[in-house]
Amino acid sequence: MRGDLSFSGDFECGNVGPVERVSLWEWVIMVRPDSHNERQRLWFDFKVSNTEAGQRVLFTLPNMSKGKSMYREGFTPLVRSLKRPTWQRMPSDQVCAHDLPASRLLFSPS
Repeated sequence: MRGDLSFSGDFECGNVGPVERVSLWEWVIMVRPDSHNERQRLWFDFKVSNTEAGQRVLFTLPNMSKGKSMYREGFTPLVRSLKRPTWQRMPSDQVCAHDLPASRLLFSPS
């Protein structure tokens, strides 16, 4: 069904881990550890497909390392799509970094 997102990291540098749908519009995405350091997750790279025109979603990445400090420095994720074929930085008002309470962690990183 359209809008029922599909996630993939089956490409060089893809590091998506388990993904769980929380609600109609929210997904929790775990990222795999950085190469050569099992304790750090400083970046993420994954593909989302099966989107619907105009669809708005919330992605929560609870196991990122230093996410708050990166976003405070003005870093935001880069995105591209069929409508936006060149990489563009997400507007900072669409990105939020904060610590999640333990109850929000729906599964443990593997």
